Amino acid sequence: MQLPVLGASPTHRLAGDKNRRAGSVPSNGQVMGRASNRTFGLAQERRSGRADRRASRTSRPRRWADEVLEGELRNYVGEGQVFPTSLEFDRAGRSDLRSAVRDFGGAAYWAERLGLRLRPGQSRSPYEREDAIRDARAVLEAQLDLPNTTRLRQLGFPRLASYIVKRGGVARFLAEHDLG
Repeated sequence: MQLPVLGASPTHRLAGDKNRRAGSVPSNGQVMGRASNRTFGLAQERRSGRADRRASRTSRPRRWADEVLEGELRNYVGEGQVFPTSLEFDRAGRSDLRSAVRDFGGAAYWAERLGLRLRPGQSRSPYEREDAIRDARAVLEAQLDLPNTTRLRQLGFPRLASYIVKRGGVARFLAEHDLG
């Protein structure tokens, strides 16, 4: 038989542990509350200064010097010609580089500084008419004709595909810009 718990309604005593309110007493005799023991322990460490010492031993530098970040990026990229994506940084276990690039200039800045080009989806700059014509000419040189938008996306030209859809399709884009 379960003894009555102060502050708990009769329905909570019958419903079992999964429906207990915070502050009630579970069957093992421990007091349940909003803050867990881990939270309480971290609060104690913060007051005593132990948390600061612990964090300083394991955390990475918060500010990268430009030269250090440039060196790390050059080392990571190697002989590559294209700036890595965030997903590539993460898959390689270098989320520290991804975060540093984002926090200290962005992909466009670092790609230009390293002399690398960005993939079409990495640039946050507006996609203008001149960009679309340049990309369409590059596709036409390789493909001899401008494929549909699905194929353009597969070839790595998602912004060109979106631009063409917004302008009425491939045939209209080609006629409008004298590319066909």
